Amino acid sequence: MTNKVWEKYLTQDETCKSPRTGPITTGLGEAGLKTMAKILIVEDEAITAMSIRLKLTSMGYEVCGLVSKGEEALERIRVHKPDLVIMDVGLPGKMNGLETAREIRKIHEAGIIFITGYYDEGMEAEGMGMGNSRFLQKPFRPGDIERLVKEVFREQK
Repeated sequence: MTNKVWEKYLTQDETCKSPRTGPITTGLGEAGLKTMAKILIVEDEAITAMSIRLKLTSMGYEVCGLVSKGEEALERIRVHKPDLVIMDVGLPGKMNGLETAREIRKIHEAGIIFITGYYDEGMEAEGMGMGNSRFLQKPFRPGDIERLVKEVFREQK
């Protein structure tokens, strides 16, 4: 369960710029303007969510939200159209991470990195079967996030 003290941080409205058009890049885009990939974090453990956000922002990515439930993720995806979703498999609420990912695939093609503390081969096979997705087992190091984000974006190009 989400600690109520952290609820505010996990549901804050981090506003992304308008939906990105064009290729995903962390370099200079058209007319020399920097175009950053947008990433949504779906994680109910505040410390984990905030450490992921810190790593992503240090890499130059735009975090367009921290949410703790699948239903909230779907709302953010409809509005912000992120390039990547980093999502815990064991989410509170009506949908777990895999169920949320199936719904995401119906409305948007974003890469997905699933994170889980409870590894299961069947669960990984289901997630990987959705295309352009990766699995990361908790606990993980910040370098693991960096490696998987780069892999997903390479596959999207």
